[in-house]
Amino acid sequence: MDDVLIERVHEDGWWFLVGLFNMEGLLTLLSLYGNILLLWTLKRYSVFHDHLRVISTHFTFCVILASVYSLLRASMGIYHISFPPTEDPIENVNLSCDLAEMIPFSLCLQLCVLSIILSVERFYATLNYSRYEQQNIERPLRYILFITWLPIAVPLAHILSSATSHQSLQHCAKQISSKSLLARNIGVTIALLCEFLFTAIFCALKMLNGQRQTEYIQHHYRSLSTRFQIGENLRTCALMSSLHLLTLIFFVTALLSDLLVTGDQTTTDIRRESSHILLPLYTFMFPIIFVGNDAMLRRKYMLVMRSFFSNSPKEKTFVDNA
Repeated sequence: MDDVLIERVHEDGWWFLVGLFNMEGLLTLLSLYGNILLLWTLKRYSVFHDHLRVISTHFTFCVILASVYSLLRASMGIYHISFPPTEDPIENVNLSCDLAEMIPFSLCLQLCVLSIILSVERFYATLNYSRYEQQNIERPLRYILFITWLPIAVPLAHILSSATSHQSLQHCAKQISSKSLLARNIGVTIALLCEFLFTAIFCALKMLNGQRQTEYIQHHYRSLSTRFQIGENLRTCALMSSLHLLTLIFFVTALLSDLLVTGDQTTTDIRRESSHILLPLYTFMFPIIFVGNDAMLRRKYMLVMRSFFSNSPKEKTFVDNA
């Protein structure tokens, strides 16, 4: 680590920088707890149609990986401040800077791919509401979702291996800031455009299912099975529109933050690092929005949460049979 970087960290207040990393780590730990509980709830209870439930578990797992990335990044930030790297970053140009990104490019693409599959599934369910409840292609869908993870497996493994890098996050951030806005945020930009489209799609599907539900209540009151499926489509499309709106807000704020903070060469390390709190905030809010917008999922989620804290065999039996 060069003398200029050490001096800059201490001038900015290393204690404040450590505080930021600790805050990121705390938020990430809380988000990991919430998202793991959500993942377990989705796998344990049939709160949605099997197709939607499987896709939602993969989407939640992607958010969990983003939380792991944030935790790894915060840990490395504290470690590099406490034990400054001895290698000169100018001499060793092969040192990895993967952990300096706001969110990995591979995770941005995976969120887009999963959103595409999710929107296609909900669109098909909306068009075929009269018979979709009896259709089941869960096994082929699982294979398709597994295949989508294969292209990003190597980049994700490389990011994990970069935890052993001797490159400091502050120096990496300075290197990245020298690039153009698009070069720094190609993944964020692609994901932002995709999430804008998917948010609009789910809002449109929500309106369509709402109109269809009103029509069936007025003119087809006795068609209980069809009305139930339309109601499920309305419920899930409303939930997905909220989740994708949250994801869209994250990518918009990430891009604006980079434009205002990272692109400024005079920005201090503390101000630059403060923008990285956005990803832990997003992963923290994800299970809150997911569970908070669906009453059935919320009840099952609370059962799972109580089962983690309960030592009573009677209550555990109740949870297992719920």
